[in-house]
Amino acid sequence: MADNTQNFTFAAMSDLTQPPVSDSGTLRIILVEDSIDDAELIQLALRRAGIRFVAERVETEAGLRESLPRAQPDVVLCDFHLPRFSCHGALAVAEEVRPGMPVIVVSRHISDAEATEVLRRGARAWVRKDRLCDLASKLEPLGLRGSPPPSPAAA
Repeated sequence: MADNTQNFTFAAMSDLTQPPVSDSGTLRIILVEDSIDDAELIQLALRRAGIRFVAERVETEAGLRESLPRAQPDVVLCDFHLPRFSCHGALAVAEEVRPGMPVIVVSRHISDAEATEVLRRGARAWVRKDRLCDLASKLEPLGLRGSPPPSPAAA
């Protein structure tokens, strides 16, 4: 079955005259997420927090393995419940392909025991999908805030 990989780039209209998004200041994200709607909600939360980013969504181990070296992400945001892959598998692949790669688990339902286990296995943090407003604060301790888009007055 083919992986549903999607690339997203979000920038304010004032960014159209700025350097390409691959330059520093733009957070590069891989979303390991089976739901397009949830991926869009995660990205909406990041935009509302003023984070400038590019994101690529993958659903499978093969998609993550292909995306990690090509996309050179700053962080992986991974759903806990995936129908064709596992969060634990994503943590292992990220560590194998890009040692030290920060992974933040994003989940609608995660028990305290499950959260403890993903942290033990190397996740840097976790956030519930009903608390996506907390996602930006999980990026800050990792030095992954991303630059906010420049204000029109600064242009």
